[in-house]
Formats: sequence, structure tokens, C-alpha cells
Amino acid sequence: MRIQHRQDVASLLLGVWLVLSPLAPGFDGAAVWITIVLGLCVILFAVEGFVIPSYLEEWGELLLGLALVVVPWTGKLVPPLPR
Repeated sequence: MRIQHRQDVASLLLGVWLVLSPLAPGFDGAAVWITIVLGLCVILFAVEGFVIPSYLEEWGELLLGLALVVVPWTGKLVPPLPR
């Protein structure tokens, strides 16, 4: 049976998008570096999934996904909603 790596290709593309997205207007300060570091980590786990497929890569990507959701609010990168 041949191993399919479709999810790893998607993770690799997402990581590249995260690294390149700070070039868009509106990114500044800590948001730029946090996005680049998380994008590089996603790329690292995707490449690891190609080279040495294991369950640890899946858990790492899950934790990175949670970090991508939580960081904007914990790092005060999102402005508060107007009341």
C-alpha cells in the first residue's frame, strides 16, 4: 500500500502562506514574527511528515493549529471589539 501525503502537502502550502502573509499591509510588530515562526514550524512538521511519517507529526500540527487560533488574543494582536 502506497502512503498518501495529501495532508502534508496541504500543511506545507499553509506554512508557506503563513511565512509570506506578513508581507501584506497591516502586519507589524510582534504579529509579523509570530506568524513567521509558526509558519516555519508548520513547514518543519510537514517536511517531517514526508521524511519520517509518525503520529508525533500529527500531534505537533494539532498544537500549532491551536497556537494559531489562540495567539492573536493572548498576544493582544487583535484589537478589542467596540462596544
